[in-house]
Parts: sequence; C-alpha cells; structure tokens
Amino acid sequence: MIPGYAMPDVPTTYGPKYVSRALALLRKHGGFALVAELEGRPVGFLTGFLQPVPAEVSRMEQRPNQQGYVMDILVEKEARGRGAGRALLREADRRFLEMGCDNVQLNVLVGNRGARRVYERAGFREIDLRLRKVIASPPRGWLEVRARRRAGRRRARGWRPLLPRGSA
Repeated sequence: MIPGYAMPDVPTTYGPKYVSRALALLRKHGGFALVAELEGRPVGFLTGFLQPVPAEVSRMEQRPNQQGYVMDILVEKEARGRGAGRALLREADRRFLEMGCDNVQLNVLVGNRGARRVYERAGFREIDLRLRKVIASPPRGWLEVRARRRAGRRRARGWRPLLPRGSA
C-alpha cells in the first residue's frame, strides 16, 4: 500500500477496530494491501493474505497448503466500471502466484450483483453456498447504529419517511 493514502469515502464499517484487526491478519498471514489510482487519485483498495488449506484437503487434492484470500476490495462508486477492480484483482493474482498459491478465494453477498459480475469476469466461480437464519434480535446498540446509518442514507437521497397521522 502506498503510505499516506486515505480514501475520503471509505464506509463507516471500516472503523479503527476493523482496520487494526485487518492489519494484524495481514501481518500474521503474509498479506498485502493494494491501492488503485485513477488520474492520480486513490479510488479503490484490495487486501489479501495467505490462508491455510486444511491438511486433509491439501492431501486429497494434492495442492499446496496455502491459498490466496481476498479479504476486502472496495472501489469508489464514481470509479466503478473503469477497470480499477479488474486491475486490483489482476495484481492480487500475480502476488498470490509469487507466494506459491494455485487458487484465490473471496466472499461476496448474494445480492451484490455488480461485484459478482466483476468477480465472475475475473474468473471466480461459485463453490459453495452459506445460509443464515436469524433466531434472535441483534443487540439494542446495533439496532440504533443501523437505524442512524439508514437515516443518513435516506436524507442524502432526499427520502422522507411517512409519518402516522397526528405525529409531528
């Protein structure tokens, strides 16, 4: 990563705790961070590291005991569709090959169609499906954080909630 770069619109989910945890993972597992530039301005980043392959899988498939894992990739909305994501993924592939990996994995949300198209064009294929069932409400603090984030996004788009009759 190029020292001193900071992206102004990095989502709030990338707070100080997340960043310190991510940096610890990168150090521990031989990782790297890449920055994509467009016209001299940072517009995206990718972080990746080596992930151990379970010994039984490594023996069965006669593969190295390490695989590449793309932990995060983000491209600013204004720069999407201009090749920054593809360039980040190509450079990550090159680095993982140098590290002795024969495959790279990443996770993506099912509903993130734009990202899925980019990954599929880069050669990624679906290998498994993970399901989740919510059986309890999230902690109250998290509900408040999520509500504030949603309200901020709605205000930014000019969205106004419908209020029940008789309320402010």
